Amino acid sequence: MENLNIKTKYIYLIGLCILLFLFIISYYKYKIENETQNSHETIKVLISKVVCNEYNYRRNYIVFNYNKSNHTVNVGRGS
Repeated sequence: MENLNIKTKYIYLIGLCILLFLFIISYYKYKIENETQNSHETIKVLISKVVCNEYNYRRNYIVFNYNKSNHTVNVGRGS
């Protein structure tokens, strides 16, 4: 019975370490993204798709490729 309790503690410890590791990675990505936005650096990107709908302004967006991944920017009526 005591052996089962030790295994359970190890499982919880491993799960906690995995959650901590995932938190650190996501915080790092957030920090890099925030620093990029605050630096106001100009970058050049390739726009792959532009969608404009005259009647539904919430569906207007631009898709561009940056760092080998696609990003979407929503643009509304006032943009």
